Amino acid sequence: MVKDEEAEIEIENDEMKKFRSFKGIIKKLIFIFAVVFSLFQMYIIYFPLNTIQVRIIHLMFALVLIFILIPGIKSVKSYDRISIIDGALVLSTIFSCLYIAIESIQLSNERLGNYNNMDVVVSTIIVLLVLESTRRILGWILPIIAIAFILYAHFGNWIPGTLGNSGFSFNRIVTTLSLWTEGILGTPLGVSASYVALFIIFAVFLQQTGAGQFFIDFSLSLFGRFRGGPAKVAVVASSLFGSVSGSAVANVAGTGTLTIPLMKKSGFSKADAAGVEAVASTGGQLMPPIMGAAAFIMVEVLNVPLIYIIVAAVIPAILYYLSVFIQVDLKAVNSGLVGLEKKQLPNLKKVIIERWHLSIPLIILIYLLSVVNTSPGKAALWATIASVVVTMFSKKTRMTFKNILVALERGAYAVLEIVAVCACAGIIIGVFSLTGLGLKFSGIIIDLAQENIILLLILTMIACLIAGMGVPTVAAYLIVSVLVAPALITMGAEPIAAHMFVFYFAIISAITPPVALASYVAAGIAGSKPFITSIRAFKLGLSGFIIPFMFVFNPTLLMVGEPLEIVISIITAVLGVTLLAGTVEGYFYYLNKLSSLLRVLLLIIALSLIHPNIWTDLFGVIAIAMIFGFVWLKRSVMKTEIIN
Repeated sequence: MVKDEEAEIEIENDEMKKFRSFKGIIKKLIFIFAVVFSLFQMYIIYFPLNTIQVRIIHLMFALVLIFILIPGIKSVKSYDRISIIDGALVLSTIFSCLYIAIESIQLSNERLGNYNNMDVVVSTIIVLLVLESTRRILGWILPIIAIAFILYAHFGNWIPGTLGNSGFSFNRIVTTLSLWTEGILGTPLGVSASYVALFIIFAVFLQQTGAGQFFIDFSLSLFGRFRGGPAKVAVVASSLFGSVSGSAVANVAGTGTLTIPLMKKSGFSKADAAGVEAVASTGGQLMPPIMGAAAFIMVEVLNVPLIYIIVAAVIPAILYYLSVFIQVDLKAVNSGLVGLEKKQLPNLKKVIIERWHLSIPLIILIYLLSVVNTSPGKAALWATIASVVVTMFSKKTRMTFKNILVALERGAYAVLEIVAVCACAGIIIGVFSLTGLGLKFSGIIIDLAQENIILLLILTMIACLIAGMGVPTVAAYLIVSVLVAPALITMGAEPIAAHMFVFYFAIISAITPPVALASYVAAGIAGSKPFITSIRAFKLGLSGFIIPFMFVFNPTLLMVGEPLEIVISIITAVLGVTLLAGTVEGYFYYLNKLSSLLRVLLLIIALSLIHPNIWTDLFGVIAIAMIFGFVWLKRSVMKTEIIN
């Protein structure tokens, strides 16, 4: 690997510190197992097994690696050896998963609903293994939620009213959750096995090629010299890096180690520097083409091509980053922050000449999805192969066979969290399906909102922010979308808009206090206080909180509608988020520092531009023109008086 990639490798190693460190033959065996896991994901694209076999073997690989690599109890001794309990969990995983894989045909046909004792035992083991693996890799929150839902299914007959159920037997619950394709082996795990894993592996390969460093250097060379340059670099680099990583935390770690120190040097406080990076990195999951696992699950739920979701996400992502970029620029102007010296910046021409080819795999991916209409799994596979091939164009980027094996290993490790989340979320969704809770809850929330869609959207936003506080985006999206998205659709929202709304706020929860994971990671890099950082990040991303409401009321922002309508909506939305950024920052171009009255006026104008109505748009344009005209006239009069 080239020297430019050393920083990326260090970051990846930091992320792997939660894993055990082995030596000798055990280390080699784990390495081989991880590589085989990644190769299995590639193999099934062209040589598929039956649905249950694909999902259960995918789960088996992940659970085995989790139990081997992540200790159940954190202690110094637990990080260099496998305990007897871990060994038992590994053997239980292999036995149970292979049992279901081998018996899959009979379980789906002859024994469907008439399971024997061994089926029940294996089902129970699978549920327990999923809960324990999720606890190890994510902590207690999601497993506790899953356990609560299991208890709800069993003791539902004790609950009065609409939310109650008939109370299901233990055997019925565990077999439904483990053996049917509506529980652990349901859609989330199916999406993970079919193509999310491959997209994650592709992202790892792309980072291993040095593409991440190319994105950072490209952003530095373009924006580093301008006022507040390092912060603008963070915004642009994070949007590019995030389009590949699909994870807010990984994005912070990938770009923050460079951009945060640069921001601090240019005059940003520790908390502001960390806040900018957290907000910029969080938006990475909104940026196509990868967007994280939740986007792929949305594809299955809505039964639409992946390119449909990618196209729908483009304008909201651009609006999000535009609002952050403008607010950063306004802060730089207001605070007198300057850019970096030219000698500190990479040469743009040199960066492009030496590394432009590293962006080819992304172009190939988008081409295969949009033009050729290739399946997501095949597109990701060929893009991964392309990421290796393009490195051969230059000695500085060339991947060796060892580099390829390391990328396969790290790709397998990067998949583990998603598999655990999808499997555990499958328990929750399985209970929804078994008890009919989703439909019941949708009816209740519609009544609670009194058929007011604005109130329902606010309740949905709050639910997403709370759900996303302690769990990954995909889990928050799955839980809230099952409970609330049907209600939004019933009340008139476009299906794509309803699910994008939930998806958007599940992502934004990463910068929302009190638990803001992206902000806390950025604070660790900057050396700032986590809670203060999360407050700064929340303020910086505040104008972005309006964007989901915009596309629910105006689906043309999701590319739904006539071209002219889409163009007009984009123009008014850009004006709206620009004014919102100024309102939040308390400073705006030409108007300079804003009085309280002017901030309120700009807020009203911004909201009128955001509202999808020709008359409110005209009001907004005329009002902002009048304000600028009044300020210009006032300054002209003052200038004349001074001259006289």
